[in-house]
Amino acid sequence: MAEPATIPQYILRNEREFTSLPAIREKNYGIWETYNWRDYADNVRAFANGLAALGFARDDQLAVIGNNRPRLYVAPLCAISIGGQAVAAVQASIGQELACVLPRHGRQV
Repeated sequence: MAEPATIPQYILRNEREFTSLPAIREKNYGIWETYNWRDYADNVRAFANGLAALGFARDDQLAVIGNNRPRLYVAPLCAISIGGQAVAAVQASIGQELACVLPRHGRQV
């Protein structure tokens, strides 16, 4: 099989080849939670399907603002998987920082 060329292809490859190995971890209330590659790919797939159901499509742009958690990074992967563009910003970002990365035009989904 050919080497993956895109991030979504790497996620699918990792789901297939490293199913139960850790993909990402986060600490909740002092306890580490581990998500394996199947969980991670399932989260990306479900979120991407939700975005598509809301009308997000190829060439659309997605901005995600949130705390430093795995879902902040799953959201841009979903946009990329659909063929869109994405930027993630942490919730502590100030207006001037956001103005540098957010699109100046576009539609809301």
